[in-house]
Formats: sequence, C-alpha cells, structure tokens
Amino acid sequence: MFAKAPERRMVTVRLILFIAWIVLIVSLFWDPVTPVLTQPDSGTPFALSNKEVRVQGVVLEQKPYAMGARMFWTMILPCVPLFLMVFGHEAWRRICPLSLSSRIPYYLGLQFMRKTFNRQTGRVERKPMTISQDSWLARWHLPLQFVFLSSGVTARLLFINSDRAVFAFFFIGIITAAIITGLFYGGKTWCNYLCPIAPMQRIYTMPRGILETPAHAPKLPVTQSMCRTPGKDGDQSVCVSCITACPDVDLERSYWEIYKRPGSRFTYYGYFGMVLMFYVYYYLYSGGWDYYFTGAWTHEENAQLNQLMNPGFWFNGYAVPIPKIIAAPLAMGLAVLGAYALWCGIEAIYRRVARKLDPSVSDDKVRHHMFMVCAWVTINTFYLFAGRPNIALMPPWLQTTVNTLIVVATTVWLMKNIGRSQEDHTEETLASALRSRLAQSYDRLKDLVRGKRIEDLSPAEINILSKVSKGES
Repeated sequence: MFAKAPERRMVTVRLILFIAWIVLIVSLFWDPVTPVLTQPDSGTPFALSNKEVRVQGVVLEQKPYAMGARMFWTMILPCVPLFLMVFGHEAWRRICPLSLSSRIPYYLGLQFMRKTFNRQTGRVERKPMTISQDSWLARWHLPLQFVFLSSGVTARLLFINSDRAVFAFFFIGIITAAIITGLFYGGKTWCNYLCPIAPMQRIYTMPRGILETPAHAPKLPVTQSMCRTPGKDGDQSVCVSCITACPDVDLERSYWEIYKRPGSRFTYYGYFGMVLMFYVYYYLYSGGWDYYFTGAWTHEENAQLNQLMNPGFWFNGYAVPIPKIIAAPLAMGLAVLGAYALWCGIEAIYRRVARKLDPSVSDDKVRHHMFMVCAWVTINTFYLFAGRPNIALMPPWLQTTVNTLIVVATTVWLMKNIGRSQEDHTEETLASALRSRLAQSYDRLKDLVRGKRIEDLSPAEINILSKVSKGES
C-alpha cells in the first residue's frame, strides 16, 4: 500500500511527525496548556476525580498535571502495534520519525564515507560504511535489540513513566544515538541493528502486514520500504546493502531468513513475558489495579526517582523488603525467562501432536505456527491493558467497538500468515519474474487458462505456462 507512495511525499510525512515529536519533547519541559484540561472543574474527560487511588496502602495525592506523558503512553504508543499489523512494516518504516533521525546525516551530506577501489572501472569510490555480515553484531543483533527493548521497558517502570524531565532526556538520548549511528554507517543500520523498537516491528509485521505490498508485486522498481531518493523518472534506489535479507527490500524473505537465527525464538517468546509483566508489575507494586487503570502512574510529580528504594512488591497489605530498583528488573527478567520456557514447552507439545497427525510436518512449519500464535496472543494481551486509562473514559458501546476491531484485525492478520511457508514465497517470487517474461507471448497461450488475465494467474499456472512456452510440455 505505502510502497507506491512517492518518496518526496513520505519525507514530508516523516518530517511532520518528527516536528510533532520535538513539540512533545518541549512540552515535557514546558506546558502551560494541558494542565487546564485536568482541573477537577474543567468538565473534560481528563478532569481529576475524587476517586481514591491507593499505592501500597497510602492514598495517592493527585494534582492538575501536564498531559504530555499521558498522551504518549496511553494514546499514541498503544496505536503503534495495531498500525503495524494492519498497514505493515513498509508503512511504519516510511513514516517512522526515529528512522528519519538516523538519516539526517545522509540528507545533510555529513555521512562518513570509506574509500574503495573498483577493479572494473579502475577508480577509487567513496561509499558509506556498513556493518560486516561476519561481525558479532550481525550475528547477534536480534537478542541485542531485545535486551535494549526490555531494558527500556524496565526503565519506564523505574525512571521514565511520569518524570517528565527524565522522559524528555530519554527521547533526546534515543534521537542522538540514531543520528550518531547514521553519521558513521549508511542505509538503515540503526533500524536493522540497534533500534530498540525493531523486535516489536518484526513480531507484529512479519511475515506480512494485512495491507503489506508484496515485494514481488509488478511494476515496483523500488520495493516496499527500500531506501530511495526522488528522481526525474520516479523514485530511485539508494540501497547500500547494510544487511542481508533486508526487511525493507522483501519483508517476507527476511522473515524466512531470520526466524531460524540465534535469538529469534527467545525474542518472540520472551517478548510475551515482557509485555505481560510490564502491566502486572503495576499491581505487584501498588497492591491494586486502580493505580494503572486510572492513569495515575503517568503524572506522579517527581515521585519515581524517590520511589527507587521503596518496597518493590506489595501483597495483601504486606511489603516485600526488596527495593523497587531491584524488584522491577527482577520481575521482568523472571517473566521473560518464564515465558520463554512456557512457549518452548507448548512448542514441544504441539510438535509431538502435529507429527502424530502428520509425520511429515517439519520443525520449520511448527516454529512458524508457534511464532504466529505467540504474536497473536501477545498483541491481544497488550490491548487488555494498553490505552485502557483512556478507553475507560469512552461510552460502553464505543469500548465494545474498539475491543471488537482489535480482535478482528489481529485475527485477520493471523489467518493471513499462519498458513504461509517459505516455499509459497519462493514460488510467488519466481512466478512474478516469469509473468513479465510471458507477457509478450501470452496472447497465444491464454486459451489454455480459459482467457484469464495474466495478472490473475496463480503461481502454479504461471509455472506451467512458462514450461509450455519453452516447449518443455
């Protein structure tokens, strides 16, 4: 869907989103507007109520607050996973403001270049630096990015959620890291190797988003979210081959390449535990669900840093003497490992049952099915909590509508992908190449397929017609 959008237009979209992000960061330091919306007598849905919120048995004092953190954590961020599943990886990569940050040195002509000797032309050329595919980072970037993500999520519980200054500097640090990476390395090195959000992108989009454009779709000289630049005759590729099996060139091919790599199973299964524990920890820490579902955790003024040595768990009125700064990462780590063990156990049971029914079932097929089901369970678990402080303010009929749309969309994604295989993708890619070759001689062959348009032929039909046209059948 987004693959056909001109790069000039998409750069404008990314720039608008990046500016909006900067405005949000500024609002975390200075916001004279939104506190008015939270005044008890403001009449808005966000007005503070008289409902008591207890944290470890103590009533939490709430005052009118700037809404920047609440808007991001409970309005903007919850939309991203569903956007990924529906519109796909190509859409996100083409609008992501953090991706734009990593490309700023390229746009400004400040990117470091290495000199290489071209033996064919005999000239010295300057090319962007890329990560060696034999390097440790290239082999282990999947678990590394998951560590970055889980560390960031834990930092939210400890430092970032409601402390607006820390939150702002966290954003500034992420943007700076992306710019520095883009200064030294070309392409989308940041996105593919270092971005902490990349595990979520992979889990919720691979192998295909609902509206994802197939990489082998006809008339696409620059596929999906491939690096490109505007040209006189349309967008031109500026790919520097920063990674093999690039998800921006062919997302599904990338999936079938990386889902066997070290760390892929841990990323999928551990991500479920990370998501679940992030929300459950609010209950474990405060002793009740009101702390989370009222959104009080988004506006505890200067409280998070002061809570680091408080008891990290509270059960039935009793504090567990483990400081929060230790309890939060401990709970997160145990949840990730527990989820990994749980899903590995489910995978083993499923493999045993599947092979009793069909002895020819491969390990690859079993793992693919488990990855898809795990992703579906994870995103629906996420939406049991994400955005609920605001969804709870909606009329009941609208809440039901939102819940139904989420379940329907995620289930459509599951049904679209669970039956896929690497052979399907390879066959479709080959058929796309053969279709263009058959176009010239199709008029004399179309009677064999009852006059169908060449665009409507299945990969199997294309393959047969290709053999017929060569006189092989």
